[in-house]
Amino acid sequence: KLPSMGAMLRLATALNISLGDLMGGTPVAGEVAIARAEQRSRLRLSDGSEGLRYEVLLREAACAGHSVTAYVLDPVKDAESISPTSHAGFEFLYVLEGELQVVFGSTVETFGAGDVALFPGYLKHMLRPVATCPRARALIVIITP
Repeated sequence: KLPSMGAMLRLATALNISLGDLMGGTPVAGEVAIARAEQRSRLRLSDGSEGLRYEVLLREAACAGHSVTAYVLDPVKDAESISPTSHAGFEFLYVLEGELQVVFGSTVETFGAGDVALFPGYLKHMLRPVATCPRARALIVIITP
């Protein structure tokens, strides 16, 4: 169903939130999960061997039964074609190198190499390069129902 603006205003008032929060324009507390590179844990195989090592990027982000699209983005090279977007499902971001910014409505987060974020795709968002960083690449994974 598509509620009228009047109905949405009444609902926002009843929930004691802004219309922007109701419509997903700006994230509310806890809606965007961020894990910084320096906070990540590393695991080794239980036998203690030097071989395989796991780097935990984000815990408990299951995607069973969902469609997943993954790609690498270079916001410096692709700057002209980047525009605000939103989509169904969730978006996972992992900065491979350099620095980039993600704009969520009026909120801007700067991410460096190794930083991770998970956020709902309905939030209007845009990745953009940081002016002082000549190179950046990020792994983007979109998880949809």
